[in-house]
Amino acid sequence: MEKTQRNSNNSSKRLRTISLLIGIWKNLRRRRKIQVFYLFLVMILSGFAEVFSLAAVVPLLAVLSDPESIWGIDYVQSFSQLIGFTNPNQLLIPITIAFSCAALSAAFVRLLNIWLNNRLSAAIGTDLSCESYRRTLYQPYSIHLGRVTRFRNHLLF
Repeated sequence: MEKTQRNSNNSSKRLRTISLLIGIWKNLRRRRKIQVFYLFLVMILSGFAEVFSLAAVVPLLAVLSDPESIWGIDYVQSFSQLIGFTNPNQLLIPITIAFSCAALSAAFVRLLNIWLNNRLSAAIGTDLSCESYRRTLYQPYSIHLGRVTRFRNHLLF
């Protein structure tokens, strides 16, 4: 019984969250919707950068532990000889530099993602609060007068 009720509460919370997000989406201006789309693309780019930086760890660890194992791969050996490397120990510096570049680029994309996310959230919050203030301000005078009267009566009694 308890589990069914908990599942029911979770699903109703999800539905309320989804309807709230749909309501916010409907109230966004076209410009903000386009910015949300671009932010989504930056998020995907951030995910790929993270995967790439994690994948760069494997060759680095392989070169650190056993450079001969990497040197045994045909395309690594031919590419290394094309660059001018003749010894497997010479692979350590370029692979370390490649790993460092991958990690730094992933960190940069992650920071860019966070910065853009914060800026867009603030802009959307500003747009929604300005619209709310505008709607409140442009209501008829009688509605504002009724609010003041109710407030004054509440204070007196």
